[in-house]
Amino acid sequence: MNGRPQMTSLEQHLDTCIRNNFTGTLESSGVDGQAWKLRFFLGRIVGDAGGFHPIRRWQRQFMRFAPEVDLTQISAPDCDRWNYLLLEPLLRNGKISQQQMQAILEGSIREVLFQMAWEEQLGGKCSSEFPSYSISPEKLLDFETVPLLNINTDKQWQPIKQQIQYWISEDLADFHPRFIPVIQHPEKLSQTVTDSKISLLNRALDGQRTLWDVALYLKRPLSVVAKGIAPYVRSGGIRLILGSDELLAISNKGIGEVSQPSHSDRPLAKIAYLDDSIAETQRMRRLLEDSGHPFMGINSAMTAVTALLEYQPDAIFLDLIMSVASGYEICTQLRQVSKFKDVPIIIVTSHDGVVDRMRANLSGANGFISKPIARDKIVRALKQQQIATA
Repeated sequence: MNGRPQMTSLEQHLDTCIRNNFTGTLESSGVDGQAWKLRFFLGRIVGDAGGFHPIRRWQRQFMRFAPEVDLTQISAPDCDRWNYLLLEPLLRNGKISQQQMQAILEGSIREVLFQMAWEEQLGGKCSSEFPSYSISPEKLLDFETVPLLNINTDKQWQPIKQQIQYWISEDLADFHPRFIPVIQHPEKLSQTVTDSKISLLNRALDGQRTLWDVALYLKRPLSVVAKGIAPYVRSGGIRLILGSDELLAISNKGIGEVSQPSHSDRPLAKIAYLDDSIAETQRMRRLLEDSGHPFMGINSAMTAVTALLEYQPDAIFLDLIMSVASGYEICTQLRQVSKFKDVPIIIVTSHDGVVDRMRANLSGANGFISKPIARDKIVRALKQQQIATA
């Protein structure tokens, strides 16, 4: 992305809003006339509006965080309606909890930030034009009500910034998540894809779901889905199309939760493994993926927490000895994050002494396996945590 500023214009505007405790609206207009809006209250984001497919975006958040809510019975978001105002009546009437409201808002804001960053960093790859930004201050009294929640702007922005850099490094500029992947030539897939994976693709790529929706259905990170599908798009087996913005007539349930699934179709636990040894990570990947488990390998302790927050694994394996931080230290750090308080964490090490096991317990680990890594050890450790395995 030659010629792009090191600190993007979007990032500059976000930084200004944070530092100045800004109250008002930040609006971005793309080169194709698309517009995104973020509303701030004292430097923190309270809501969003506009962008690509705001109704689909709304549905995704409810599917993730409040699937019991019937979206056909409430107002839909649009380019001129702040989504937090649509959530407050649900909260007051006991339809959603405050935690659900927070999660829905954060999820929607992250998607809008991604779209805005995409437009700036990738949307103009064939054009020298940049999106334009405008800031409209408001007085506190202009707010309909004092927002019940407000979102830490920098905390939401930093993972998006990393995600966009990943999109650039992996040459995924043609794979905007709003596109709908459709199987065009199944015979091209059958040459390189197993029958079970073709069956999975047929269910996931139903002609309605965008890449964002597919990621939610498969319970995989968006970046993993985009990268995984890219070779088949480039070979012509799958094509990308645009769809309308409307509530999808699909089940809120994800992969493996359809009616009367066979055992082989049921989703197995998502596993993450942190080890600074690439060889050990690849060994763990082979053992778990051969058993059908979705897997994420992480080789840097510095980025581990961010990667795990995005992936949201059902269980985490941590190598004990790493160059930057030990498995004990990472485990203690993860236990301080609310989302990981109850996630099983298993220490992996070549040291299998009583002292090591005691330290593992004190750091908050649930289990302990010794190297060399083997399938029976992994299965036994997962079963001890009541996690299903193949």
